Amino acid sequence: MSSLYGILAVNKAVIHKLPTYAVIAFGVIIAIAFLVGFVKGFRKVAWGGFYWLLAGVGYVFAYKFFAAKNPIAGMFKGKLEGMGGFAWAFLLAIGCVLAALIVYGIFGAIFRPREVLAKEIDEEMDELGYVYEEELEDDTWHADEEIIVIKGGGKPKFFGRLAGGFMCAVNAAAVLAVITAVFLLVVSATALSRGFMGYLFDVPVTRMALKYASTYALDFFTIGIIMAIAYKGYKTGFVGTARALTATIGVLAVVVIFLVIPFTKFSSFHFFNRLIERCDGLYTRVKAPYRAVFAKLTAGVLMAVAAAVIMLLINFLLKKATEGVEDGKVIRVIDGIFAALVYLVIGAAVVALFWGVLYILDYCGVFYASDAFNENASLSKEFFAVAEKFLKGFADKYLLKFRK
Repeated sequence: MSSLYGILAVNKAVIHKLPTYAVIAFGVIIAIAFLVGFVKGFRKVAWGGFYWLLAGVGYVFAYKFFAAKNPIAGMFKGKLEGMGGFAWAFLLAIGCVLAALIVYGIFGAIFRPREVLAKEIDEEMDELGYVYEEELEDDTWHADEEIIVIKGGGKPKFFGRLAGGFMCAVNAAAVLAVITAVFLLVVSATALSRGFMGYLFDVPVTRMALKYASTYALDFFTIGIIMAIAYKGYKTGFVGTARALTATIGVLAVVVIFLVIPFTKFSSFHFFNRLIERCDGLYTRVKAPYRAVFAKLTAGVLMAVAAAVIMLLINFLLKKATEGVEDGKVIRVIDGIFAALVYLVIGAAVVALFWGVLYILDYCGVFYASDAFNENASLSKEFFAVAEKFLKGFADKYLLKFRK
């Protein structure tokens, strides 16, 4: 028994030291990230963590100042009654995501290196901030050559390096914050907190980190999901997205649909029926039970091939449209903004699914999501309440036997 207590005491001492080691390691990682960003410069480092932080902090302040001025509080009746607070918090979050994306787009247009066509190359080009995309075979440039150069891709100045170091450090801190928050919330909201990992919360720095994590982590994570999906839409563009869907899901969908149609009630439509009758004439020597199957299968294959060719033609036209969008800066921005708005809807659906899963896990006692945020986590609190409102009946009916 004494040896068991000794082992537990050693484990407790080790666990108590982990937060200190983690803080030191995080500091080293952030310092290294700053040096990497300082070397690369502001134009060439990733900006995602900063703008995610911008959207999250913007939401915190927006909710603080505008939560009491909810203009849509009384608009929801019937089954949706009481959702005014959720809708207002969600709209504020969407607004902050859009604002952060707009700032990102403006800064990207100003500071990001961009490809341009060089009409003239001379000794002053490097001083003007131009660098070659590819090295020339020799130092000679001929007037009939079209050479792509990158405007703004030259060596960064001191302040550009300083900004790059800051941005890289912020990105690293954001990643470390996510890892820390996920770890602390998983430990605190599961059975792990009742084991030796619970010793972590005896340490003041861990308790402080958990306090901030339970206030902001799930709110920021929810906003991050929406922002990442909306940003993907902005970069891909509406035309580019349509082309990708057409080339993959579109072709597969039409092939499957037209292969199946001859074997459904839709085969009685005039066009499909006539095609099946003509295909039936190809199998005059086949016995009756199999003749109809072969005829329908042949008709389905012919329709699927024709539909696939049409979809590929549409994809080709969309490719040309994409090239046209890329050539026009204003059109490209408009296309990206429209796509971002569409992707926002997708992001909202993903977030709704995410919170639905969290509620089910909480209901079943696998992960107590309701313990992973506190009263100050406004967005998380509202999302969880809505998930409970719509899923509790389903959970009581089908998942009660799995509840721990």
